[in-house]
Amino acid sequence: MAAAKYFLIVGIESAIDLCNHVISKNRLRPPEDYADTFLV
Repeated sequence: MAAAKYFLIVGIESAIDLCNHVISKNRLRPPEDYADTFLV
């Protein structure tokens, strides 16, 4: 069970990192929080 939680956290962090990279590359507005990262 601990491994599943770890992989979930790593997956979420990776998705946020990817979104932040796309936001930066396209010079979009900075997100207000982590949830906003997916909306930008």
